[in-house]
Amino acid sequence: MTGAGGPRPRSVAGKVAFRLAHLAARGAIDAGYRARRAALVRRIRFKAWWHRGQVQCTVAPDVRLGRRIRVSVTARTTTVVQVGPGCHLGDDLRLELRGGQLLLGDRVDVRHGCTLRVSGRVALAGEVLVQHGTTVHCDESVMIGRRVGLGEHCTVIDSTHTRHPHRWFIHNVSTAPVVIGDDVWVCAKATVTRGTRLGDGCVVAANSVVIADVAPHTVVSGVPAVTVGGGAGQRPGPPGGADMATAPPHPAAPAAARSTSGAPASSGAGSPSSSA
Repeated sequence: MTGAGGPRPRSVAGKVAFRLAHLAARGAIDAGYRARRAALVRRIRFKAWWHRGQVQCTVAPDVRLGRRIRVSVTARTTTVVQVGPGCHLGDDLRLELRGGQLLLGDRVDVRHGCTLRVSGRVALAGEVLVQHGTTVHCDESVMIGRRVGLGEHCTVIDSTHTRHPHRWFIHNVSTAPVVIGDDVWVCAKATVTRGTRLGDGCVVAANSVVIADVAPHTVVSGVPAVTVGGGAGQRPGPPGGADMATAPPHPAAPAAARSTSGAPASSGAGSPSSSA
């Protein structure tokens, strides 16, 4: 007893029962994830066999898989899939394996509704957050460093279509590698296009389109994206900090409006998933 009228301490039998129930629930959850991992590997291998292709699939034993993961394998292709320890692949993920390499390092979190289209080499180094609705389209090479956050409905693509007279542009594809450095935050609905390199620690504001290299520790915004903050000797604050921003003032805005925001306004959120 803890005192008159106070709560009674839990009995030894109650503590043991609670612990056993907790272990049983955890065991059931782990068994469910094991079944999903095994089912995914079987499904990938079966589809590769059906389409006369090859897929070398390695999934770490602690990977958590969501529901309704859809996989497509292009006929007569060879693909390597490696999913590292601590990764999470969310619901309704779409994997399009067209011949190439999909390499996920440790603790990569791909949220629901994302699309990974792999014809080249896609490598996520580790501790990467890919928010829901994001598309990674790789025809040559997409390299993403550590501690990177891709916001909701972003697009990372290393190819484009070129136009020629009397030829349908859909058949003319030009590619160039995309490299995203460490500690990069790409905010919601931003697009990173082919042949670009995002330096360590940079921030891409929401709704921006990156068509050129971004210097380390800078903030870029706009269509096309231009530098609006940071620079040599300066580092943007943490995601959601007071100097993070959504969009800079329009060049035609009054001088007073421009002087009050050297960088876009804060999104007020503390997660890379927040749109800025």
